Amino acid sequence: MKTLGRKKATLAIVAASVLWSTSGSVIQLSSLEPVSFAALRSLVAGVFFLFYLVFIEQISTRMKLTLPLLICSVAIALNSYLAVAATRATSSAQAVLLLYTAGVWVIALTSLIERRLPAARDLLCTVGVTLGLVLFLYDKLSAGVSSTSGIIIGLTTGFLYGLIIVLFRRMSIPDRFRTLSWGYLLAGVPAFYFGLPASLEEYLGPLYLGLVVLGLAYVLYVKSVHVVSASQAALLPFLEPLLNPVWAYIFVGELLTFGSILGGGVVLFSLVLHYVLTERSVSK
Repeated sequence: MKTLGRKKATLAIVAASVLWSTSGSVIQLSSLEPVSFAALRSLVAGVFFLFYLVFIEQISTRMKLTLPLLICSVAIALNSYLAVAATRATSSAQAVLLLYTAGVWVIALTSLIERRLPAARDLLCTVGVTLGLVLFLYDKLSAGVSSTSGIIIGLTTGFLYGLIIVLFRRMSIPDRFRTLSWGYLLAGVPAFYFGLPASLEEYLGPLYLGLVVLGLAYVLYVKSVHVVSASQAALLPFLEPLLNPVWAYIFVGELLTFGSILGGGVVLFSLVLHYVLTERSVSK
């Protein structure tokens, strides 16, 4: 598999974040129950990754079952449903904020594994991005949290997402795709229990999310995550929650607030500053 350069890898993760950001509007427009939607979306994604491995990359789907691969596959399957559960127990805004505590977990876990302190630019960017996201979601967050269990579930999704990123960076690219395939196939099994959609229109949302938002986006991310730093791999996807309201404004008619514009600016500034500082550090 061809390895991307740093700049192309950064752009690939940005492109993946843009694709991920379209999921919210698609889910809102779907008439399927959230759990059924998540199961069918995961099943489509699992089949996509199997197809990609065998026919595009021409790599065997068989893999040596190690503890990191098993943990990562289970984490992917669990997060497919925990993200839905967190959204229903709190709110979509709160669930997004809790999910993106992943950046903190990535820095903490990487520092623990590599036995080194995190770089000052990583800590600075994490604080800036978190502050920006709070400003961005302030109006919705101020509505209050529905339950303590929702917070715990949301924090768990953030930890698992961070764990997936850390484990991905230590796998070969083929093993990343195998892990995605088995993880999403595992998450997709309940689709048969909940029943498949009755009409063709109900398939469109899960198909788009499975093939494009999870499938194509993860192809871009998987081929790039080991090229950029661990902090960049965790922080660049923060573009996703920023773009979600843009698509919601275009397709659903939700209005952008001053806080969302201000917070978005803080997040973008933090990410650009982190990228510049990282590039300067690498070039020295």
